[in-house]
Amino acid sequence: MYKYLYSLIVVFVLISCKEEQKLLINGYVPGNEYDGEWIYLVPFSGATNETIDSVRITDGQFHFEKSIVKEEIAILRTRPVLRLRLQELLVVIEPGKLNVVLNEESFASGTPLNGRLQQWKERKEQMDDTENLLRKMLKTADDSSQVELQRRMEKLAEEYITYNYEFVKDNRNNELGSFIYGMIEGSLTDQQKEALDIRR
Repeated sequence: MYKYLYSLIVVFVLISCKEEQKLLINGYVPGNEYDGEWIYLVPFSGATNETIDSVRITDGQFHFEKSIVKEEIAILRTRPVLRLRLQELLVVIEPGKLNVVLNEESFASGTPLNGRLQQWKERKEQMDDTENLLRKMLKTADDSSQVELQRRMEKLAEEYITYNYEFVKDNRNNELGSFIYGMIEGSLTDQQKEALDIRR
């Protein structure tokens, strides 16, 4: 009797664990003008026809159910002509439920690593906007102002490197940290790389 009960418990636990290893994506786009368009879930690296998922937008919504083989980075995107209005979005394939809004400033929330990736995205966009503004000001600045603007740009670049380093340091044991490390590796010192100790 106990042996039979134990076997049932083991089977139940295995089934439950298996069900948890999925990412459910609930996506939204503004209005119904994009109904019938395709949304693609594309692996960031090694994408093939077999590994790309796609669904149609219906009533301003789309849904993916992705089995988790391993944590990886993917891109949610539309066909190219729509990407100025529906910004493509990096997502982490991890277990859980992810809510996504695709618009001019797409965002995601609902799972731990995707929450961190969204924070990184917002910080990067803020810094990019500031850098673009400084570059624009630099074009029309007089000599004395150019020195100050150059100093501010250098400081911004240092802040960005430091932010990315700390971000990778906090995420060095997951796929997100490894992904961001691949983007910033060239800007890090040998000492910083050694401290992070990330194997890619």
